[in-house]
Amino acid sequence: MLKHSAVDSLQWVKKQINTSLGVAQSRLEQYLESPDNDDLLVEAAGELHQVRGTLAMLELNGPAMLAEAMERVVQAALNKSLDRPQEMYEPMLAGLMVLPDYLDWLQSGEHDLPEILLDQINGLREISGEPAYSGADMFARVIGARLRPDFKPRLVTEPPADAREQAKKLRGRFQVALLGWYKSERGKGRPYLDELAKISRELQNAATSNEAHHLWWVLGGLVEALRDDGLVADTHLKQLLGRVERQMKEVAARGEEAYADDAAAGELLSRMLYYVGRARSDGEQVSGIRQAFDLPALLPDESQIQNLRERLAGPNSRVLGTVAGAITDDLISVKEALDVFRRMDAPDVEELKPLLE
Repeated sequence: MLKHSAVDSLQWVKKQINTSLGVAQSRLEQYLESPDNDDLLVEAAGELHQVRGTLAMLELNGPAMLAEAMERVVQAALNKSLDRPQEMYEPMLAGLMVLPDYLDWLQSGEHDLPEILLDQINGLREISGEPAYSGADMFARVIGARLRPDFKPRLVTEPPADAREQAKKLRGRFQVALLGWYKSERGKGRPYLDELAKISRELQNAATSNEAHHLWWVLGGLVEALRDDGLVADTHLKQLLGRVERQMKEVAARGEEAYADDAAAGELLSRMLYYVGRARSDGEQVSGIRQAFDLPALLPDESQIQNLRERLAGPNSRVLGTVAGAITDDLISVKEALDVFRRMDAPDVEELKPLLE
């Protein structure tokens, strides 16, 4: 669940966020009618920037990413760099509609699950000419703040091998096994995966820091899932294992400090966790990693994700409020017209026809 401090803070700023989103939507609607008035875009971008900053400060990564994507589209329109500026409004409106409802959902104490917003964010990125995010991309941007702070792996107690020497020694074996797995026919890569699993255990057993232990333990879980046919070895996954080899190169050059102060190592860990969490298998190592990193809460299954997306795709509360207000105004007008009609000395039914329109 979302931290109580974030829930409390969101409660204080939610009204201002909704106001800013309403202003941004209004300025975009005005821009459609006056496409030469860039001041309208400047104001919309300013409101979205404020929303993005507020959400980032609250560490609400999913909605902050959505606000960022909307802001980038508006900035691209200002810079006249959109290939299809006339197509901007639909994805912008989708983002402006879903964001308040998503914040309402978070306010109830639910986890921030950016993957739910993937369609809206990628629709905006397409308009601004940016590559689409994958589920792993989204997960990698939020997992760092979600690792269980009380989780401490069991590290070796006897003097381990020097990290640099260990990485140098094992890197060659890793490259050979990885290349063999790449080239193996379907169903015949098990020996190479066995070797990769053995290498990950050796690196894990030699770890003297939490960061190092996490990385190699999760690598072992990823390899276990592949051996158990819990994952499809697609291009993205093969590229990810190639990045593991490059991380070993960093360790061979710098030692274990390559884990602690390198953002790339943290991102690599996050991406591997995503695949372990999405694996269809439940081997011992995969199950242990899921529990330690609370992955079931951070990565609901695909059916849950779809159900949540459908909930957010329903009528927006702000829109319903606007419609309800308009209906109320119409009813008041009807009531007033009927009151006037009843007080007429010679009422004419033709006077009521405008009420039917």
